[in-house]
Amino acid sequence: MTEDEAGPESSDGSSESEESHLISRRKILAGIGGIGVGSAIGVGYAILGNEMEGRAIEPEQPNDDGEATLGEFHYILENAGAENARLDVTEFRYFSEEDVIHVSYETLASEGGDVSPRRQHLREVGQVIAMFSEYVAQGGDRGKVVRTQIEPSANSADLPDGYFVWREWVRKYNEGTWNDSRIINQVLESEYTNTKTTTGS
Repeated sequence: MTEDEAGPESSDGSSESEESHLISRRKILAGIGGIGVGSAIGVGYAILGNEMEGRAIEPEQPNDDGEATLGEFHYILENAGAENARLDVTEFRYFSEEDVIHVSYETLASEGGDVSPRRQHLREVGQVIAMFSEYVAQGGDRGKVVRTQIEPSANSADLPDGYFVWREWVRKYNEGTWNDSRIINQVLESEYTNTKTTTGS
């Protein structure tokens, strides 16, 4: 899907094409060295128990060694892509036993913001998808899934607690099997609103 193609209307009245640029295949990382630019239907998602057991990953500016690291993934979440979608990451942890990347961030979605809370939420979801896709495309081999946790700001709208982005989904996206709408809808279907149970889509 191109930015000019019309898409179905989303729940806030905007077309999906308006948000598709957030996860397009263009080289969004130009100027940042190093990182260029399954079906899970019916699968239950295990929620991490003690989040402090994971290894904290500090942001690391990408270099030109050709290997994408978790630190570089953390960095590009906060510094690459559309400026209004970059994340204020409050926690980035890797759970090696489960091969899970846990990302907490403070949303900019607000009832009093310049854009609707739903659209801002989609921008932030798009940022996670785009940057995880780039990390995987550039050889990042850690993380079978990114589990996000949304930390509302004082003025944020009612949002889900988080969502999941599976490596299998971004592989399909990178291969061209899935388009922008397909992957973002899959991720939105994985949203959860509590920390006890959640189901796959």
